[in-house]
Amino acid sequence: SMDISTGAAGGIYLGGTAAANKLDDYEEGSWTPVISDSESGGNFGTAAGIRGAYTKIGNIVTLMFRFSNINTTGMTAGNDFFIQGVPFVSLNNNMQNPGSSFYTSMSGVIGSIAPSIAPNTTVIQSVEADSQRVIVSDLDSGSADYFGTIVYHTAT
Repeated sequence: SMDISTGAAGGIYLGGTAAANKLDDYEEGSWTPVISDSESGGNFGTAAGIRGAYTKIGNIVTLMFRFSNINTTGMTAGNDFFIQGVPFVSLNNNMQNPGSSFYTSMSGVIGSIAPSIAPNTTVIQSVEADSQRVIVSDLDSGSADYFGTIVYHTAT
């Protein structure tokens, strides 16, 4: 059986009343993913459709993003492709946090790609199966789609 009781300080206890059993942080919402050719600032791309959503439970964030018909006009072709605007800073734990992705019209990419968040950042970088970073010119401007999900730890 599951023991569920409420706490006085705004939370719920699952399976017991010890501090480790208290769930006091659940949040969900949207965020705005920003296409860029730099970790911060840089040149920005656009897309016909841009969506971002997240669920945060304690220090675990599940982050989702979706771009349709990415347009890279004005971006530097040889630069790494970044997604800025991640809503919570990743934990500084010396780990990359890779996620799963789906993409179409990335003719410069061989195999699959994995979006990832480096420690202590709010930016997504994508890596190909052969460990090469995805660069702006890998995306077929005007037709590239990119959908992804990442689960990572945050300190907040």
